[in-house]
Amino acid sequence: MKIYWNMLAGALIALLALSSCGGAERVGPTSYEDGLVTTVRETSDGTFKIEDEKPVSQKSASAIIAKYADNTVDTIPLSEAQQIMADSTAQAKNDSTSRHHNSHYRRRSSLVSVAYYGYMGYMLGRSRSYGPSPGVYMDQRTYQRVNNTTGSRFRNATSRSTTSKPSKSKSGYGSSRSTRSYGG
Repeated sequence: MKIYWNMLAGALIALLALSSCGGAERVGPTSYEDGLVTTVRETSDGTFKIEDEKPVSQKSASAIIAKYADNTVDTIPLSEAQQIMADSTAQAKNDSTSRHHNSHYRRRSSLVSVAYYGYMGYMLGRSRSYGPSPGVYMDQRTYQRVNNTTGSRFRNATSRSTTSKPSKSKSGYGSSRSTRSYGG
């Protein structure tokens, strides 16, 4: 029994020593498995604001629902929104393609760009190190509501998929090479 407690104490000391000297580092979330439906409303000609964002059970069900000022509604699946983002990036590099001068395309590109700065942006490739921008929502109340519901669910889902891996850095005596030269 004494051997068991000694081994347990030794393992605990080793674990504490590793964690206190950088023995592990956090790795970001691997993926967000649930989907998201973002509703975007045209508030004036070509200007869009996020009206709502709700989680859905599957990533393949993700979409942007656009409500235009002329009372028409358009649904853009995630795959199409990703293509619009890629095309917009290409347009910024080379503005000579005629496709981008189409007003319908520019309108869709504008609404996808607004969705990019909400939670949908994480599904479109935006870094998770930046939070959603309050300015793209209809108002502060909408931003708070979405952040407290969808945002909370999103944060919980990504924190559950966070893992640890061994650190590449060493610490303690002899952990790095000296940059100073002493002697002759």
